[in-house]
Amino acid sequence: MRPMLLLPMVLGGCQSQRDFDLGTDESYCGYLSSAGFLTRGWDRDTVRMELHGYTSRQAACPAGTLTTDDGTLEGSVSELRPIEVLAHDPLSQLQFGDGRVENEMYFIRSTRRQDLLAVVSLMHDGSVEVRLLGAAQAPAGSGEDAGPGLPPCTGGPDAGLDDLPETALFGLFHLRRQRAGCF
Repeated sequence: MRPMLLLPMVLGGCQSQRDFDLGTDESYCGYLSSAGFLTRGWDRDTVRMELHGYTSRQAACPAGTLTTDDGTLEGSVSELRPIEVLAHDPLSQLQFGDGRVENEMYFIRSTRRQDLLAVVSLMHDGSVEVRLLGAAQAPAGSGEDAGPGLPPCTGGPDAGLDDLPETALFGLFHLRRQRAGCF
């Protein structure tokens, strides 16, 4: 057998969604990206995240829980809730960037009672990226930007925009599998 044919077997990595399922004593742990342009709305620069109980089975509810050490997400409140209609929509096959086995989208509730979109990317190297996106209200009459590249939100109290935080939330977390908890 030629040595080049062995290379994929030696390098290993995760090739299937099920390779990412966690045991009861495992978590994915990591930090908020330190690139300032990839973060918005966090109270501090260094935020750690734990993804616990993750399962790739799309029907699982919840698919796992997220906790951050700054209190924005708390596992008992912040469950990854599958978006059922995506199973029947091309958006469920979203691909962006290189090195991804799969990208999955979930809703999650923050401790601020803000619903967030969580994009979970399962990476070929066995790591996980989590992107959190949350809308913000525009200051009344200011015409200011409601988020990165977004026009101001208008619509008044009936649109539910007054309940949104004043600052949009965006964060990219890089997580790696480890035994036990993260913090």
